[in-house]
Amino acid sequence: MAGRHEPPSKRSFWISLTTSVMKWLVVGAAVVVGVLVLARAFDSTVSTTVTPVASPSPSAAPDISGRSPRPPVTEPTTDFSGTLLAVCNGTTTPKLASKAEKPLQAAGFTIDQLCNTTEDVAITTVYFVKAKDTAAAQSVADAEFPDADVLEYPKGQAVVDAATGATGPPTKGIQVVVYLGADFAG
Repeated sequence: MAGRHEPPSKRSFWISLTTSVMKWLVVGAAVVVGVLVLARAFDSTVSTTVTPVASPSPSAAPDISGRSPRPPVTEPTTDFSGTLLAVCNGTTTPKLASKAEKPLQAAGFTIDQLCNTTEDVAITTVYFVKAKDTAAAQSVADAEFPDADVLEYPKGQAVVDAATGATGPPTKGIQVVVYLGADFAG
C-alpha cells in the first residue's frame, strides 16, 4: 500500500546495527593509528641537544690548492713523545731542518736526525716508516704541517745526514720522516 508507513523488519534492524558498529570501529581504529603516529613523531627519547658549529675564521684565506683542507691541530692528539723523527731539508735553503726542529720539539716530538734529501722536494711530506706508525705521522702533520701528505716511506730511499754527511737510510729506529719542501721554505 502506497503512502503507508510500515514498521522496520528484523532484517533492516540488524543491517542498521552492523553498519553503525562498523563505522565506530573504523573511527576508533583511525584514532588509535593517529595517536601512535603522533607518539612516534614526538618521541621523548629523541635528543634535542644542539651542537654548536665553529664558524670559520674571518682571516682565513680560501684554499685554492685543490687539496682537501685539514683543520690544524696545535698539539698531537695522542701522546707520541717517544716517537723518533728524522727531519730532512728537501730544498737549497740552508738549515731548514733546524728551523723545523724547535716547533716539533715544543709539540712533544723527539728529533733523532737532521738530514737533507738527495733530490729537491716541492711539497712538504710526512712519511711513516712502518704501518704501525701511521697515527704518529698523522699527528706530526696535524701539529706542524697541516697541508702535508702522509705517506709510507719509500723503501731504499736515502738521505744525507746533516751531522756526518753520510748518505743512507734514516737512522735505525726512526719512525717518522719529514721531508721539508719548497712550500715550507717559503
